[in-house]
Amino acid sequence: MNGTQESSSANKTANSKMGISSLIMWCSAFGIVDILVVGANVLALLVFNSSRRLLKKRHNQFLIVLAISDIMVGLTVIPLYVYQLISWWLESRPLLGNALRDVFNAVDILSGFASIFTLAAIAADRVYAIVFPFYHKVPPRGVYPSMIASVWMLSGLLVVYYFLSRIDVLPIEAFIYLLLCSISFSLLVICVSYLLVWARVKCFKISHGLKGTPFRERRLAELLFLLTVIFICTWLPFHVVNFIFHFCKPSNCRPPPVSLVYFSKLLHYSNSFLNPIVYCYRNSEFRRCLKKLVRNLSSRSKPVISDKKEHYGMKERRLLLERQDAFRRILIKESRV
Repeated sequence: MNGTQESSSANKTANSKMGISSLIMWCSAFGIVDILVVGANVLALLVFNSSRRLLKKRHNQFLIVLAISDIMVGLTVIPLYVYQLISWWLESRPLLGNALRDVFNAVDILSGFASIFTLAAIAADRVYAIVFPFYHKVPPRGVYPSMIASVWMLSGLLVVYYFLSRIDVLPIEAFIYLLLCSISFSLLVICVSYLLVWARVKCFKISHGLKGTPFRERRLAELLFLLTVIFICTWLPFHVVNFIFHFCKPSNCRPPPVSLVYFSKLLHYSNSFLNPIVYCYRNSEFRRCLKKLVRNLSSRSKPVISDKKEHYGMKERRLLLERQDAFRRILIKESRV
């Protein structure tokens, strides 16, 4: 969420002083992140689509939504952000002007907060599975589709509030405070959920008199710590900088350097390719399906002649085994005589 005219004008002023080497460096960095985001999430969707077993698991629906929102970031938000960077550096008006900026901000808000709310839903689902395992196995009908619909509805409402602030129906400060509350609430849900999961595991260990730190418990602790740290490090810096740009007046305080804005935005977008790595590729069943998909794709890419050779080779081997088996039966029959 780049936000408003104030941050755009600040970026444009700073970009006019930025050298060509800095522009190329930042555009290349965002381009690399964009390729990683699209590649990692498209591959995750292909793996989910190739396995009915993965699709049947309810919690994987959240991971599919997460991958879709991150693909939206890679296909639309990051390219538009790079386009605006170049336009600001050239001190020229973008081809679509305010319309392009509104589209960029709308898709950025929609995909970004869909990702945030999905991460919060995943955390809540995990704590529900640990604290109430029997109820989690047989949830009420329609719970997961309702949660997924709520993720997109809440994100869409933020987009509506953004446009209302653009036409001065709502003050821009109210919209910024709404973003702050949404991020803070999601972060609170994630931290509290994983804290409850860890406390539940520790209580189970104490009540059963277990000593030491089992491997699964240690893996769980590492995963929960990793998820929380990644979310804080990738989402929090840019939003803190964004709020400073909105509420920091030049007469009262000095705004942060524009390089800090770009770096925080790069961290923000990096979350979109870290999500499939942390939530999908660490799963052993997902990795097995990924290996199977790669094997299938590699076998299809082999020439037809080699496939025929393998077919004829297997046929000859089968005939040889049948002959050996028939010869063995004849020897056994003669030995009995």
